[in-house]
This record gives sequence, C-alpha cells and structure tokens, in this order.
Amino acid sequence: MNGWKRRIFDWLITKIPEHFRSQMFLSLGQSVGVSTYTTHGSLGPFEGNIKDRMVQGYYLGHKNWAPWFQNILKNLIFKEGKGTFVDIGANIGLTTIPIAKARGINCIAFEPESHNFALLKRNISLNKQESTVQAHNIALFSADQELEFELSDENMGDHRVRASKKTDANNLFNETSRKITKVAARKLDGYIDVKTLQQPVVVKLDVQGSEVKVLQGAENFFEQVSYFFVEYWPYGIQRMGDEPKAFLDIIKKFPYGAIYDDNSESSELNLVSTEELLLQIEKANLKGIEQLDLVLARKRLN
Repeated sequence: MNGWKRRIFDWLITKIPEHFRSQMFLSLGQSVGVSTYTTHGSLGPFEGNIKDRMVQGYYLGHKNWAPWFQNILKNLIFKEGKGTFVDIGANIGLTTIPIAKARGINCIAFEPESHNFALLKRNISLNKQESTVQAHNIALFSADQELEFELSDENMGDHRVRASKKTDANNLFNETSRKITKVAARKLDGYIDVKTLQQPVVVKLDVQGSEVKVLQGAENFFEQVSYFFVEYWPYGIQRMGDEPKAFLDIIKKFPYGAIYDDNSESSELNLVSTEELLLQIEKANLKGIEQLDLVLARKRLN
C-alpha cells in the first residue's frame, strides 16, 4: 500500500528491540509517509494503519489479540471443524482470520469503513484464507439505507454510526468533531439466509453502540444463532437513541450467558442462567463498570 517505505518500515520493526517499538517510532514512520505496516505475531501477519494505537498497536506490542475468545472458539465451539462464524464489525480481521486458519471454518466478515475493509482483504490474502473468509463492505443496521460514519483518528476499531439526535449528554468523547464518511447499510435478514449456514452459527457483534439497531434488522437470523459474543456499552446504546433495556431484553432470548475477559489466557467458559447473568450485569453497573463483554448461548458446552 505504501511501496518501498512501508517495506523498509516492516523490516525495521522485526529488527529493532521491542522496547523501542514505541509511539515515537510509529510517529517517525508516519512523518515520512508510511500509512500502514505489518506485524508478525502468534496469529499470523497483519497489516494495519500506522495511526491505530488500539488495534494494530496492541498487536504490535502483545503479538496476540483476544486470547480468551480465540481459545473458546478454537478449542471448544469449533473443535470439530464444523460451523459458521459471523463477524459483525470485523475491522482488519484479527478476530476472524485466526479462527478460519485454525479450524477451516467458513467465516463471514462485515466491515463498513473502506480503509479498514481494504486492510481486511489484504490480511485475508496475507494469511491465505481467501477460500474460508467472505468479506462484505457494508454496515449492518435496522434498515437498508446510507449511514453517516464517524471516524476515530487513533482507534480504527472505534468508528461509529453518527446518531441523528445529539445533545451534550451523548457527545462524551467529542464524537461530533470527528470526520464523516458515508457507508451503505443493510438488514442482515434478507441479506444472508441463515438456514444455508452450517451449524453451529456463532456471531460476534461489536459495533460501538449500534448493537440494538443491528439486532432489530436480524430477528429471524438470530433465531438460528447458537453462540453470541457481544459488547454491552450503555453509553453507546443510548447515544444511538436506544435504551439499555432494549439490549437486555435481547439477552433474555438466550437461556445461558457469561461475562468474560477477552484478555484472559483461560480456555474456560462458565455459563450461568440468563437470570443470574442479568444480576451480574446490574452489579457491574453499580460498580461503575461502563463496558462488558458478554457471551450468550442456547445450550451449555460439554
């Protein structure tokens, strides 16, 4: 993407001591016109935006991404090499591609932002997963339409749908100052026939507050979903004009669930009843925890 400058930068990253791979080094690359670079970690080679301090920056520093999630899908849910993984908010592929590589699972990845999508396609190719990962350059939403998308300068996983109504209360992170692009949005129902997908169908949904809107356009699809990984972020949900209760009502459609730590190295999944999960969420909210990673399930894993 950046020609010889990027290739030199990629080579330098592999040669310099790890403690020098700092913000200053990335800023130096950016100052000479490098816009992306490739990191080689435990999940394979991944090219990302040099400005991205959260996704690509984390992979550069840790050489891993979402280890608990990777362990659960590879070693429990998809251990037989059967099923379908749907990644809504796929970013550059750090979640999807390793699952496809490890188990040969058919993966369907949705990423609406054009630069992220180009990197997603590049990383599918770098990891030789063209036959297992289908990439779609659209947003999923409650209706087929065009959406305004707010772009983060430093976290390429934090691009968001722009809410139509804005007040001081839902501009906590100064989102209204962000640059805007337009993206195409579709309902998942009618776009993919879930009955054609191999079971178990597993969905990861991380769309920075638009979760309720996505689910409103996917009611039929989710009737066939066995395992559902989703972020619960009340501020983001309210900013989109929805209420946390609408999200929690969706949780009740799954009999089991759990709060999990994506950075844990564990391979355990301790599911509780939905009633118990809702109590745990309430307690977490009372403690001031603003974001939770949840997994919901139709049945307990053996």
